[in-house]
Amino acid sequence: TLDALVQVKENIIAGDGIITALASDPEGDEILYSLSGADADLFEIDADGKVSFKASPNYSNPRDIDTNNSYVINIIATDVNGNSSIRELTIQVLDVKTNKNFHSFTLNKYFKKNSSNFKTTNIIDILAT
Repeated sequence: TLDALVQVKENIIAGDGIITALASDPEGDEILYSLSGADADLFEIDADGKVSFKASPNYSNPRDIDTNNSYVINIIATDVNGNSSIRELTIQVLDVKTNKNFHSFTLNKYFKKNSSNFKTTNIIDILAT
């Protein structure tokens, strides 16, 4: 049984599972999973029922149909005879607070190849603290 609401942190890696749907058939027939619903195009479900975002969600730039960071999908489990069961699921994307104080520096190293030819390497490192 699935919960009707799942919360995930923004920027979850695309393809990482959010939830796995489990279904069984009384006759032991194979179950095929599919998705429908307002935001279904933003998700994928594999043969094992693992639901994942196709692209990592960003709280500041929601892509759900009503742009409120609550993605609504239907998980459909269908047996080989066409009998199906549907469960609505809301996936709520949570904001991850980041420290906006970034420190950056540029490091220039000069390597002398000969007296008139220098090579410059710029390294920029940005660290969130």
